[in-house]
Amino acid sequence: MKQAELQVKQQEQQRKMAKDQADAQAKQTELKQKQQKMMIDAKIASEQINVDKAELAIDAKRQGVKEATAKRIEDNKVELELARMARANQKPKKEK
Repeated sequence: MKQAELQVKQQEQQRKMAKDQADAQAKQTELKQKQQKMMIDAKIASEQINVDKAELAIDAKRQGVKEATAKRIEDNKVELELARMARANQKPKKEK
């Protein structure tokens, strides 16, 4: 009888050990999956930062082009006005 009880206890211990081992493996797999997800999320965040930086650079270039164009237009207006003034001063005055 004692031997049967001992066998039952050993079987219970073996089942418990097998369950504990399966639980540990499941936990380990879960941790690996979480780690992979975190790495993927970090990579996505990094790529998003790169995209944002590129968009900012494009916006800055556009703004620079707009400002340069506006300055060129203003410079052209000033030059045109100066040319008109110079031309008006160069016209011979009719004597009376």
